[in-house]
Amino acid sequence: DLLHLLIGARALDQYQGTPVAAEIDCLFAKLADSLPDSITIRPETVYSEFTFAGPPAKPVDKEIWTMLVKGLTRRLSVRIVYRTFESGAVTRRLIDPLHIANLQGEWYVFAKCHSKNEIRQFAIPRIKYAELTDQAFKVPSGFNIKKQLSDEFGRYAGNVKPVKVRLLFSGDACKWALDCRWHWTEHIRKRKNGDIEMTFKTT
Repeated sequence: DLLHLLIGARALDQYQGTPVAAEIDCLFAKLADSLPDSITIRPETVYSEFTFAGPPAKPVDKEIWTMLVKGLTRRLSVRIVYRTFESGAVTRRLIDPLHIANLQGEWYVFAKCHSKNEIRQFAIPRIKYAELTDQAFKVPSGFNIKKQLSDEFGRYAGNVKPVKVRLLFSGDACKWALDCRWHWTEHIRKRKNGDIEMTFKTT
């Protein structure tokens, strides 16, 4: 059990530079210090023999992270200043944080945006300011983060209707297509000529 716990701590290395990783590092340091000298598995041994490499996450401001987590756990709206990806415009919004997710190394908050009156996906590194309010909110009855994330592809889990995608791979690309899983709903069919047809639904 201790081995698995320490391996789990090592897996958090890919999130270095984010507030959550810093807190977990501190927690596991305290755990390691409390272990008896007679323990057969030392944390430093596990840390040197297991590696989890992932894409480096953009830095997340600790104060902004704290405001979002407080809003999420206390069910309180948060005022934010946000830079949009498409135009780069800086906007002020009131959001209801519903879920925080790490998608392929980047942190996002899924929240109801009061100005758009719909659930939006906000990149946390693009939030320039966050302030907790005393305005309480209720989670929308139709909100289902598992369903929303099951339809995502890459880092985008939009709230539009999923569409069916068919991809055809040939030659050496077939080996790459079969070497890993690309989507939760993917279905693979091998054609008689050796080509690979991949089908899945995504937003």
